[in-house]
Amino acid sequence: MHRYHEYEPHEILRDTVKCFWIHEAEYSFETDQDIAPDGCVELIFNFGDPYRLRKKPRPITLPPAIIVGFQDKTIPLLLRGKLKVVAARLYAWGALALVQDNVTTLANSVTPLKGWDALMERLRSAVLEGKFEQAVAVLEEHLVRQSLARTFDRRTIQAAAKLLHHTRGQVRIAELADYCHMSVRQLERGFRQGVGASPTSFARTL
Repeated sequence: MHRYHEYEPHEILRDTVKCFWIHEAEYSFETDQDIAPDGCVELIFNFGDPYRLRKKPRPITLPPAIIVGFQDKTIPLLLRGKLKVVAARLYAWGALALVQDNVTTLANSVTPLKGWDALMERLRSAVLEGKFEQAVAVLEEHLVRQSLARTFDRRTIQAAAKLLHHTRGQVRIAELADYCHMSVRQLERGFRQGVGASPTSFARTL
């Protein structure tokens, strides 16, 4: 059994959310899956058997709700049993806009997503009933509310990150700083806070 589908985000979220996605699958045997960096951040809710992170000396079992921060290296996972996943794929600057004020600690990490218990219960109910599209709608509604509730000005760093994204990293950092009317050091500080990586690392990954 394998079902994967992506959904376009609401217009309000198009600057921060690349897509929503669902994944329903069953793995009879333990299966390796390496997730390559793509310049995005993932909010993942898995209500089936847990993902496990391949680590030595033994794998780490991940909780049902995780945020996968901006990565510049591959994430090694182990899959076994049934997966029942609903998730949001955010642009790198989207985590700052929708999840928390400082995403530096999320870079190159897989972190439990805390404080979203009410959302978790609504998602769990829909997913376990097989209503994945309803679960996507619930998650989308939650992120729309998050977007509308956040009032700080993040436009400059967002604009710089978007420019790097659209040019696949082919902009010199000094030129990017001039474009944003800030020093390279200010740009680097803003990127680390808002994206979770330096502009150089972000550009290299893209």
